Amino acid sequence: MSLLKDLHPSVLKAIEADKAQFPNLYKSIITDIEEADLVTDLNLGTANYLRDYHLTTRGNFSSNSFLLNIYEVFGK
Repeated sequence: MSLLKDLHPSVLKAIEADKAQFPNLYKSIITDIEEADLVTDLNLGTANYLRDYHLTTRGNFSSNSFLLNIYEVFGK
């Protein structure tokens, strides 16, 4: 079961917008998300990129906890 279906659409859209400029980064992020069954399965680097994309597209998080922020990226 992939986490990709749970990723907020605006975050996915921002990732896809960077696909042409950063193809290897795009592939790495998407692969990590597709292979993860749980948020805790994500690579730390991927989780950090997702957090940054969320901050750019949706604004601040409701928590200061990194792990809770990643859950929020996936609407959990």
